[in-house]
Amino acid sequence: MKKLIGSVAVAAMLATAAFAELSMGAWLRTNVIPVAYNGKDIKAGWENSWGWGVRNARLSFNFTSDDGKVGMLYDLFGDGASGFSAGDYRAIWYQPVDWFKAMVGHIDNGYTMRGDVCYGSWNWFRPCNWYYDDEGLTFGLPNRDGLQLEFFPVEGLQILAHLSLNPNGGFANFTDQIKNSLVAVGYTIGDIGTIKVAYVGGYSDVKASEPKKAGYYDKDGNAILPDSDKFIPGLINGEITYIDKDEENGVSARKTFGNAQVGFDLKGIENVWLTVGAKFNIADGYSDGDEIAKVALGGNFQLTDSFGLAASIALKLRDAVSPGMQAGVGINVGLTDVLGLAADIRWKGDLKDNKHWISFMVGLNWAMSSNGEMGIGFQGTTNGNGFIGDGGLKAAESKSDAFCFAVPIRFGLRF
Repeated sequence: MKKLIGSVAVAAMLATAAFAELSMGAWLRTNVIPVAYNGKDIKAGWENSWGWGVRNARLSFNFTSDDGKVGMLYDLFGDGASGFSAGDYRAIWYQPVDWFKAMVGHIDNGYTMRGDVCYGSWNWFRPCNWYYDDEGLTFGLPNRDGLQLEFFPVEGLQILAHLSLNPNGGFANFTDQIKNSLVAVGYTIGDIGTIKVAYVGGYSDVKASEPKKAGYYDKDGNAILPDSDKFIPGLINGEITYIDKDEENGVSARKTFGNAQVGFDLKGIENVWLTVGAKFNIADGYSDGDEIAKVALGGNFQLTDSFGLAASIALKLRDAVSPGMQAGVGINVGLTDVLGLAADIRWKGDLKDNKHWISFMVGLNWAMSSNGEMGIGFQGTTNGNGFIGDGGLKAAESKSDAFCFAVPIRFGLRF
């Protein structure tokens, strides 16, 4: 009987394969840091470029029906010793006609309309002197669970609407779900560029509170740990709020409703890509230190076949607190067909308190195959800034003005 069941299962799998395409892929980047200094102690460790531990393995599955109208996306992340867990995608999609697509599940909206300016240390071991990610610097839609509809009524126009739903199923008040949903529109003007606008819901009813320590808090004001299952950047200021060391003040009662975004990506100039955008947080009131708006600009410039330049700048406008700024510039130099040099310098500052944090990096990368790369670099930060990471490579508390450094060995893989 077991043999019969097994034969039926194999036959079903082969029959499915005849009418569908299943592809697998992966992208990984792990930094091993054998030598690092936090202003007090010499340390050793390893970390993802983006922090939150280390990813040892990953698999991304993409199933597409033979007629191209139905598919499934699923990611498995092998993080540290915790085993495999669901990643950025766990969703099914349907596209019965060219002008309409529906997706259901957990969706990483980084694939659509995002304005990235990723360079230098962002692709190595990230320092902590930034208010805003390089990813989605000028425009970005968050990861969300639920139903997403996309429309492509005419060439160059994309309309996206997402109904946010509980990731574990079940029901909630319709109005509450709508308050955490989103809608976005992007229009590409020939070879000139793309205009983007969006409303990203993020409702919360914040009660008055006493000053809190820096960290992550849920929508009820309880401190939480940013583990991989709970920490979703798109939900910050929605279901999750982050209070940094510059904003450890109390909050007054208020309601937040999300944010409105506008962006433009210019691609009409040869060897130049520019992106600009702004985000406006919507609330019925603000407390000292609350972000009111963001304005950002960045771009990539391929000056020669072997020399590229990247730069970015962003302004954080805050209630009753001086604006914060960040800026950076980086280069990529092709030394040979397989060797490349990357470097950057970044600055973060508080315009009123005259506080400044500077970081720099230089790294040599070897493309040892079409699918893999290795590199080694040197990175430093000033004023106790340190680097991102679960284990923490920030300056020791007694060395808040310390110079910190790290020597990352970078391992990258793509297939």
